[in-house]
Order: sequence, then structure tokens, then C-alpha cells
Amino acid sequence: MKTLILYILFCTSIFSQTNIDSLKEVLTSLNKKAKVNALNVLSRHYFNIARLDSARFYSRAILKYADESNSDSIKALGYLGIAAPFIVEEKFDSASIYLSLALPFAEKLGKKNLLGRIYANTGVVYGRQGQFKKAIESVQKSLEIFQENKDTLQMAVGNGNIAYEYFNMGYYQTSSEYILKSVELSEKINDMIGLGFMHRQMGNNLEGMGSLDKANEQYNLALGIFQKEKDNAEIANTYSEIARIYIKKNEVESAIEVLKKASKIFNKYNLEYGKTLVAKAYSQVYIKKGEYLTAGGFEIAARDYYKKNDFKSELVSSYLRLAQINCNLKNFRAAKKMITQAEQLLNSLTSLTLWEEFFKIKSEYYSKTYNYRLAYENHKKLLAIKDSILSSKISSQINDLQIKYQSEKKQRENDLLIAQNEIQKKEVLEQKLIRNFIIAFLVGFLIFMTLLIRRYRATYKLTQELNHSNATLNKFFSIISHDLKNLFSGQLSYTDLLVSDINNLSQDELHQHLKTIQGSLKNSFRFTENLFSWSMSQQGKIEYISEEIFIETIIDEVISLLQNNAESKKIMLVKNLSVNFSFIADSETIKTVLRNIVNNAIKFTNENGFIKISADKTESSVVISVEDNGIGIDPENIPYLFSIEKNISTKGTANEKGTGLGLILCREFIEKNKGTISVESEPGIGSKFIISIPV
Repeated sequence: MKTLILYILFCTSIFSQTNIDSLKEVLTSLNKKAKVNALNVLSRHYFNIARLDSARFYSRAILKYADESNSDSIKALGYLGIAAPFIVEEKFDSASIYLSLALPFAEKLGKKNLLGRIYANTGVVYGRQGQFKKAIESVQKSLEIFQENKDTLQMAVGNGNIAYEYFNMGYYQTSSEYILKSVELSEKINDMIGLGFMHRQMGNNLEGMGSLDKANEQYNLALGIFQKEKDNAEIANTYSEIARIYIKKNEVESAIEVLKKASKIFNKYNLEYGKTLVAKAYSQVYIKKGEYLTAGGFEIAARDYYKKNDFKSELVSSYLRLAQINCNLKNFRAAKKMITQAEQLLNSLTSLTLWEEFFKIKSEYYSKTYNYRLAYENHKKLLAIKDSILSSKISSQINDLQIKYQSEKKQRENDLLIAQNEIQKKEVLEQKLIRNFIIAFLVGFLIFMTLLIRRYRATYKLTQELNHSNATLNKFFSIISHDLKNLFSGQLSYTDLLVSDINNLSQDELHQHLKTIQGSLKNSFRFTENLFSWSMSQQGKIEYISEEIFIETIIDEVISLLQNNAESKKIMLVKNLSVNFSFIADSETIKTVLRNIVNNAIKFTNENGFIKISADKTESSVVISVEDNGIGIDPENIPYLFSIEKNISTKGTANEKGTGLGLILCREFIEKNKGTISVESEPGIGSKFIISIPV
């Protein structure tokens, strides 16, 4: 939107280079008044072609003549001319200083047009600083002056300026209303360039609302106007807007074709900002294509320009895109450096949108470097920023009502002052306006409170869920660390024993130790397999494929896989199936569940015991049960069997070690198949696990 700011600040046509060169040649021969006017023209010209240092040079020359002649009007003009380049460079503190210096001189002289321009520029500064209410109030002041002076061009520009501020606030509908006002005024005076800007601003609004095709129509209307007016810089800028639409629609080849046209114009006129705009767009194109090295080259060029010209907000975005590119290239050290540099700049800015982008990229960086704790913390900050943005928008909606009320009230008062013979009508209208304002304010307040309460409830619920998730995650890591330590410590003990006493062990003892180690390794493998499956399930990376499966086939596979384990403890695996039948479910997860339950039954059943696997199908469900005559489960432990909140891990009848993770995984997999899992058990008698899956 840099070019719209240029238009708002000065709203003058660009002189041809021939006229400018001629003006420079006669500058020294002009009298003081003519020289000041010539210097002002030169300052505006170089400002409009983005040669800001030259624009400042000629404005400072104006101030020199002001000091020599002690002219207040020339001082106001000079300070205003110096302020404008600082606005484009985003050096708002410096811009505010010079605007505040210009204001008292203009007020003292009562120069309405100059005052209007100062208020308009001050509005731009407030807007760029994110102080949108102050921005709109300042521009409204300028509009009152331009309306009084019947300056239609500046009125059109003022309405466009307000439209731009509402766009920045995300109020696209309100912005569009002011665009239509600006268009109506521009059409009256045939200001085609102004119409081009408003079509483009309307495109920005539609793009913000997600209507990409309609936005593109507006950009093409703007393009047609700028082409007819032969405004090459704005033709190129509009090409950049159109390219952004193609990028968002993933039509990267179309985006590249349009960017080539923009680049040709920017290169021809050596417009550095335009070249940077194209470089940034190419970076986004090649990120979409996954060609990160190419994207990085373009982004570095954009970053260097923003850094050189101290465009802080653009520089922050560039650093974050470079961090994203480096993460994808696995250059994590470079990515971290870019994130740090972005954060240092962000501390001097007040943009919630940039902070939102920052925490998003930072969370992704820590996730890709496997630092999930910091990834989680930054994601929480991202959610907090989103809440702040929402709250800011709600507050601004109330401010919007107040601003509109003040604007309408002031306009009505002006009309009634002109028509003093309609005093009675004035009173009626004022009362109606006050009543409408009170109603609007109360409605707005009720909406605000409703949204606030809903947001509070949602935030509270989300906080509770996050706290629960965090506690669950901590418990999960505790289980993993404890069980991995137990698994490996047992294996290490046996291997240490073998290493130190291998020469003293008999063949039977050696065989027994190796058998124990083998059992431990199998347990470790099953634990790792369950851990991997649980992790994939939590990340949503397990694809659940509903297909027709036969119950006998699944049971046979599970029995075949675990037969050796059962035989080692002389346990009989019994298949109790009256008829083979089919049902619809995900076969892999069902097999995983049965495998875990049968394996648990083997672990907790004594030698010479039995395990019976049964299945039956009703009109509403398939019921699969695994019953054993093992040691059973204590009643107080049953409620926690399928929960991670309390780790239930008991040694088997042959001192086999477990983790409790298998049953947690079983519950998740059965629920993914829209079923349920339950257990019936009595200590010393045995256990029965029951799976029910709807048909």
C-alpha cells in the first residue's frame, strides 16, 4: 500500500523529467516567492518517484528561506515536506516531530488548505502506528476543512484515506462505504488516478474477505485505468497485486507471468521499492513451489532493501520468511538467527499481526528441531496473540460506532447552521440522532459483552483442555522414561552377568539367561511398537481405512503371532467361533488391539492355563471377547486400565514387565472404529476383555 500513501500525502501529478531539469536550471534566477514554489514542486516530484533523500533536500532548502525571512507560512510548508518522506520510511517518531512543528504555524496563519494537509498526514502517521481511532479523527478534521474549501480532490483523497484505515483494522464493509464516497467525488472531477487507487483498495477489501476472484476483477479495473493514463509505476504496482491473488490460489505459473511484466517496468524506471515488491512476491512463489534455495535468493534481496531503508515492519516479515525457508532447508542455525533478528525489531513495534506471524514461525521452528516443549509454549503465545487481536477488534467496533456518531453529528450541525430557519427541524433531528446513538451504543455494548462472555468461556474451556493435555503429556513422558529405564536396566543386568560369568555358566544356565534376554527384548519391541503407534495416533498420522474383514482371519493371525509365547508358558489359546462372519472396520488397528489384549492375557496367566478368544455378531454390533483364567485385576485398578492419568503396570506370572501403554492404545484404536472396550475381572479367577464395534 506504499503507493496509496504517496497519493494521500501529496496527490500531485508527476512532472516530466524535462520540466524538472528546466526548473532546476532557472532556480537560482527566481525571486524568493517563486523560488519557494519551485522548491516545493521539486520536493513533491522527488517524493512521488520515491527519491526521498532528494525530496527532503529541497524541503530543507525551503526551511532555509523561511529562517532568512522569518516566514511562518514557509516554515509550515517546509516542515510538512520533511515529514512526508519519514512517513514512507516508517520513521513515525521523526514524522510526528515535523508535523507537530508545522501545525502551530499553519493554525496561526489560518491557512486552511495547509492545515488540512497536515491533519491528513498526521492521520497517516497514526494509522501506520496502529492508532486507527486517532487516524480517522485526524482525517475527519482534514475533511471538514476540504469540504469548507470545496476542495473535491482532497475530499476524495480524505475518504480514500479513511477507507485505507478501516481496511487496516479489518473492517472491510466500512472501508468499502468510504471507497464509494471517494469514487463518487473522483468521478465528479474526472480524477482517473484516484479512481484507479479506489478500485485497487476495493480489491484489497475483497481479498481480505476471501473473495479472490472478485478482488482480481477490481485489480484489473484499476490496471485498465492506469494503462489508459500511462501511469507506469502504478501499472507495475497493480501487476504485483494481481500476482498476489495468483499466489494465494496456488496458480504460481500465472503469478510468474504477471510478475515478469511488473519487473520489466520497475527495472526500466529503476524503482527500487518496486523491484523489492517483485522480489518478495517471487520468494512467496518459490516457497509455494518448494524451491527454497531460489526463494531464499529473492527474499535476501528484499531483506537487504528493507534493511537499508529501515522499513521495520517489512523487515520483520522478511526475516520470518527467511526463517521459514531455512527451516525447510534444515538450516536451523540460520533460521534461529532470522527469528532472533525479527524479535529484536518487533520489540520496537506494536503490530499484533506481526507478533502472530512471529510466534507461528517460532513454534514451527521448535517443532522441526524436535523441541516440543518450546514449540508448545510458543503455540500458547500464538493463541494469546489471536485472543488479543480479537479483543482489539471488538473494542474497535465500539470505537467505530462512536466515531461514526461524532462524524454524523458534526455534519448535521454544519447543515443546520447553514439553514438557521429550520430550528425546529434541528431539534427533532438532534433528538432522533441522540436516541439512535444511545440505541446503537447499547446494541453495540450488548454485542461486545456477549462476544466477551463467549470468548471468556471458550478461552476458559481451552485453558482447561490445555492444562489437561499438558498434565497428560507430562504423565506420558514419566511413563516412558520409567518403563524404558526398567526395560534397559534388566537387559543390561543380564548382559553384564553374561559378560562377567560366561566361562562359569553351564549350557543350561546360559540358555536360560539368553531366553530371559530374548523375552525382555520382545517386550521392549512391543513397547516401542505401541509407543510408535500411540505417537502416530496422537498426531493424526494413522489412516483409518474402513473395509470388509473376516473375524476368523484376524483371530488366526493373532494366534499364529503369539502361539510361541503361549507355548513357552504351556498356555492353550482357544478359538471359540461358531461361524465365520465379516464386518466393516480398520483391520490393522483391530489386529493391534487383539494382539495387545491376548499378549496381556498370556502375561497374567499361569502355566497350563487357557485363553479363549470368542466372537459373535448381532444386528447392531460385533462383540469380540478375550477371556483367561489368570491372576485377575484388583477392583481399584480397573477404572484406570485405559487411562494415562494413572500408570497401572503389574508384573506377569513369569515376572514379565509391562507399561500399561498397550491398553491405552487399545482404547484409542477402538474409539477410532466407533466402538467400546470394557473389562470384567475377579482376582484369582481371571479376566475378560470385551470389544464392541457397531455394524
